[in-house]
Amino acid sequence: MEHIFLGNGPAQLKEFWCKWKQLHPEDDVFSTHDSSRLPSCVPMMLHLDEGTSHKRKGIMVLSVQIVCGKGSKKSTGHNFLGSTYLSRMLFSVLLARTHSRKKHVLNSLLAEWQKDLSDCYRNGIEVSGVPGVMKMWPVILACKGDWPALTKAGGLLRHHLRDAPNSDNPPGICHLCRAGQLGYAWNAFESDAPWLHADSPLPWNTPSALTNLAQNKKDPASFYAVDLFHVCHKGVVADYVASAIETRPTIIESVSFESVFLSKPPCVCR
Repeated sequence: MEHIFLGNGPAQLKEFWCKWKQLHPEDDVFSTHDSSRLPSCVPMMLHLDEGTSHKRKGIMVLSVQIVCGKGSKKSTGHNFLGSTYLSRMLFSVLLARTHSRKKHVLNSLLAEWQKDLSDCYRNGIEVSGVPGVMKMWPVILACKGDWPALTKAGGLLRHHLRDAPNSDNPPGICHLCRAGQLGYAWNAFESDAPWLHADSPLPWNTPSALTNLAQNKKDPASFYAVDLFHVCHKGVVADYVASAIETRPTIIESVSFESVFLSKPPCVCR
């Protein structure tokens, strides 16, 4: 139990759900579990990622990550401290050669995962050793992962590989908005960009089994959450940082060979 609660008790969980309700009042957890149960509801996230296995062959990793952890070096409540082996619960793995050739294999595995998680969410799990908690209810807040994993998990039709500027009816590149579709240029960054203010249709024709998990039914696409690590640290933010290198002009008093080529270059990296 210490690997699930990570030092958090009913008081910390109650505080979490109070804050969560301010941001997501339509979440199913508030209609399924009353105020007496919320301090025993443990927030979690599904995590899917495609990594490399033996001989650099692709492998899909499916796990559950605890949201409320031991904090970080600067704050409490986060889940950054301690070993990741103790805060991420492995469910299964699949070699890419298996689920890429036979899509029903991954879909069947997700369906079984959903059944197990939904049963725990509805009926709870009896626990011991946690003060003030006799029964816990795991609550899945979202599914996160890199873009290829999210595309497969959600059966998404709009994703990062669907940019088709020459098409008469481009499908779109984002499951959360209409960016990339006809009339919604994804590279429009103005405050009045059309994709920012348009209603977004569902990004799938056939819903994934994960849509049966308790979630915000008014915005089901948001269940597939953007992974900040892949988007920021390994994505667009890294590009912005690399583009922030500027050359600062310096007045060179002497134009001799030594002063220009042997002195320290007049450049800074911000």
